[in-house]
Amino acid sequence: MNSGGVRAGLLFDQISGGEQPGEVTYAETFTVQPFGNPLVVKTCTGQQIYDVLNQQFNNPSPGSNRIMLPSAYVHYQWTTADGPHVVDGSVSFDGGATPISKTAVYRVAMNNFMADGGDNYTVFRSCTEPLGGEIDLDAFSRYLRAHSPLAPPALNRIEKVG
Repeated sequence: MNSGGVRAGLLFDQISGGEQPGEVTYAETFTVQPFGNPLVVKTCTGQQIYDVLNQQFNNPSPGSNRIMLPSAYVHYQWTTADGPHVVDGSVSFDGGATPISKTAVYRVAMNNFMADGGDNYTVFRSCTEPLGGEIDLDAFSRYLRAHSPLAPPALNRIEKVG
């Protein structure tokens, strides 16, 4: 998810109606993700994944952050040595146990805004085999229902080093 696409957080004790603490309403998910973008899955090489993760540091305004918000399964390290970039060999989809291969191909899900190069993530345009999916808000709500109760993801999966 692009950082500008998330407009609020989900808080355990956020009560917007008659729900219990920890219970999430559709209105709360809409507050978090209000755009209704279709999801897209594309085939990207490991190198393209590194390249697009590095694009998050190519901010048009000095001092601004556009850190991409990857799924809970994505782990990587980044550094500011020699300019901000993702550390080679640090991207994994399994908690850091197995780095992705730059020559392998992976199916990557994103919203259509990012798939079309939005927020300057232009590398996604060169990924192939696009397959459209459901609306991001609907998928998010369905995921929350199917996995309730859901713990927050680990906060150390994107780590600045050096």
